[in-house]
Amino acid sequence: MSALLAALVLAGPPAPVSVEAPDVRVAPGGMAEARVIVRIRPGFHVQANPAAEEFLVPLTVELLERPPVRVGLPVYPAGQPHRLRGATRDLLTYEGEVTVRVPLSAESDGERGPDDVIALSGCLRYQACNDRVCLRPSTAPLRLIVRVRGSTSGVRAERMPLAGQPRSSCEQARVSRLPQAFSSRARSPGLEGPP
Repeated sequence: MSALLAALVLAGPPAPVSVEAPDVRVAPGGMAEARVIVRIRPGFHVQANPAAEEFLVPLTVELLERPPVRVGLPVYPAGQPHRLRGATRDLLTYEGEVTVRVPLSAESDGERGPDDVIALSGCLRYQACNDRVCLRPSTAPLRLIVRVRGSTSGVRAERMPLAGQPRSSCEQARVSRLPQAFSSRARSPGLEGPP
């Protein structure tokens, strides 16, 4: 019993944000759209992209390209106005569940053969806040499986080395399981009075 309690204490509270990306299918020479589904725990919000102010940390999705798959710029949903108590301006935030859409394309390789399975890696960056505090900015890993239908190689790309792939700022970030809170009043202009 004490080991279970110790494990729960060490694990800390569940992360305020989770992310998943369902598998995508695309034909060689074709286009598809990946859906990155972000779930924000009740009581929390994250800054929209773009954020209402430059100093705020917007939710950001980054996926690395891996031949033959090309990755376009993410399309973020519109943020919803959110006013903190005592603030003079609205923030633009996401709450609940939001979907970021990422355009994909697959290079045409001529002949058709078995499917390739390409694993794209990336990350989700965000800063979760409630109406009293903002947690430290966090990064969560993201993995997207893209099935290129009828490509010629038939190689399962997960087994291929990642050499030559551009370095990502995601690789240097870590997932913060126990984020430390800091006062939102210290970072937000226009706040007056107690939180």
